[in-house]
Amino acid sequence: MLPRLPETFTFSDAWGLLGYTPNRCSLYRALQKLRIRGDLAVEFPGSGTRPAQYRKVEAGEAGSDS
Repeated sequence: MLPRLPETFTFSDAWGLLGYTPNRCSLYRALQKLRIRGDLAVEFPGSGTRPAQYRKVEAGEAGSDS
């Protein structure tokens, strides 16, 4: 799934690429594991009705995560 996502994306973008309706908690947990592992970073945290926006992290890219 990760290679098919755009450089920056939201939870809904990831949800739409799966082709089926997953459990929301399971998908959120998978995104958090990718963030912890360093494959994703939070570009903009979610707030109110604005969803969090994630960014794919290139191999070897240094930086801080929110």
